[in-house]
Amino acid sequence: MNDHKKVIIAEIVSAIAIILVGSLFHFLYEWTECTFIGIFSPVNESQWEHIKIMFYPVILVSIIEYFFVRYDVNNFVFAKAMSVLVFIGTTYLLIFLYECIFGEGEMVLHVVTYIIGAFVGQLVSYFLLKSPKRSKCKNLIGYYIFLFLFLVITLFTFRPLQCDFFKDSTTGYYGIPPKS
Repeated sequence: MNDHKKVIIAEIVSAIAIILVGSLFHFLYEWTECTFIGIFSPVNESQWEHIKIMFYPVILVSIIEYFFVRYDVNNFVFAKAMSVLVFIGTTYLLIFLYECIFGEGEMVLHVVTYIIGAFVGQLVSYFLLKSPKRSKCKNLIGYYIFLFLFLVITLFTFRPLQCDFFKDSTTGYYGIPPKS
């Protein structure tokens, strides 16, 4: 199989896996109420917490994908960092545009935008992976992006900002809800 076809297939399979893993991660905290799981899984229904179902599935799936494509691509870490940023940006931009035009979006809209975001992120990843030159600098930037996002996501899980983006749309709580 030629390298381009192998990478395209890997990116499509990865997009599907990201969607499935993200769907599972969406409910993990609710099912377990384990604070440690809350680092990786949304602890409430705020817009902010849903970044976790984009960020962590990309990391998990990318680790697995790396072993299949590592010899066929360049700048893997950078491509995946850009993929997660595009995934998050595309998903929220589409939701924002829809809600500005039509008003409050239904859950199905959020699911559809999540799926679109996953595929757009993987498409960006594909084009970056096929870069003709390896760049240690780009990959270092990718590592810094992942580290920054991990630290910010973790911090705001335990110390959320007091604004609507961090507010649970169903309970009005911020961050980890009080135990029942």
